[in-house]
Amino acid sequence: MGWSYSTQWRSKKQLVEYLTDSYRFGENQELLKSSVVGNNHWYLAKQKTTGEIWIGLDMMQSGREDGWGYKDLTASCGPVEVNCPISFLKEASEPDPDSYDAQWRKRVVSYHKSKRQKAKRSYEAGMVVQYDGTDYRLDRPAGSRRGWYVNRQPDGMLFRMNARQLGQAEIRGADH
Repeated sequence: MGWSYSTQWRSKKQLVEYLTDSYRFGENQELLKSSVVGNNHWYLAKQKTTGEIWIGLDMMQSGREDGWGYKDLTASCGPVEVNCPISFLKEASEPDPDSYDAQWRKRVVSYHKSKRQKAKRSYEAGMVVQYDGTDYRLDRPAGSRRGWYVNRQPDGMLFRMNARQLGQAEIRGADH
């Protein structure tokens, strides 16, 4: 399974338009819905003859002068990506409990649960977080830009840690 590129897809938008075209799915399958998350195009499709609803993934990337490209997978054949919309899991047909698809769905649910927990974090001045192996003490919120001003431990250099970095950091406790 390789990547397909075309100079006809000069932008991500053009590629997504191609990926959602009914012609791509043929007469026996129907695209029910799709969602772009980063460079992943997730979709639900229905097999018309059996009524089975399955999850598909088109991983997309820019080939620069070669245009945009994609690699297509189904949930049953091994995506490692876990940012599939959780609603797709609820609408898709139930997989065999011992299948790769079932194990992958558990990882998707775990990813979304972890993401919600990180979003609920509350930060206070004096907390210590570890990001990329280095400890930082939270100094003060960065205001409307989000994130925090932090002091790198132990040298005290001041930095601004954006919200994405802060969400990836591990909370170590409070600085005493």
